Amino acid sequence: WKVDLRKQNIMWCSFLQGVPEAVSSFLVNVMRHFKNDLKKAFKLIDGPDGNGKLSLMEFKTAVANLGWTEFQDPEKAVQIFRYLDPDGGGSISYEEWQVMSGLLKELQLTILELLQHVDYTFGGIEVAHALLDRDSNQAVDFHEWRKAIVSMGYYGPSEVIYRYLCLDKTDHLTAQCWEEVVEMWKNREAVLKKIRDEG
Repeated sequence: WKVDLRKQNIMWCSFLQGVPEAVSSFLVNVMRHFKNDLKKAFKLIDGPDGNGKLSLMEFKTAVANLGWTEFQDPEKAVQIFRYLDPDGGGSISYEEWQVMSGLLKELQLTILELLQHVDYTFGGIEVAHALLDRDSNQAVDFHEWRKAIVSMGYYGPSEVIYRYLCLDKTDHLTAQCWEEVVEMWKNREAVLKKIRDEG
């Protein structure tokens, strides 16, 4: 087999299914709240007089101030902090924070992979929402989502994707949420290019 292994054609990514649920939820919130700008998120947590490292106290305070209800339990913030501080040094450097970048790329690639599967299965992304919405109430709940995803033969991390697609709107995947999905699919080449360029 001949394979083009030039750097620009290779994408390295992290593995989402081995990531603790609190970390994947945090990633989804960061993506939504900061529009995928991880540097902006790091700077906000570090504060205006930041030293380029996140302490546990800074991290817990920032997460609480962002008002993300699923992180009201301080233990979840500690779990995320420990994941992002793998050497146990007591702070998260910007270099350690970059693991979020790998997870972000993996989530974006995973979403595109699922959308490709949906597009193929339903004959188009645009019509898929109506077909996923089995009870025709204009919203796809997680039970409908999971059942449809499994019946399509997709076994990736669909729960993380579902949370990302629904976040900040409702607990259901509405037709309005699906419009964002359609736009992402239409712009998939630009998303892939950005992932490649950020290498």
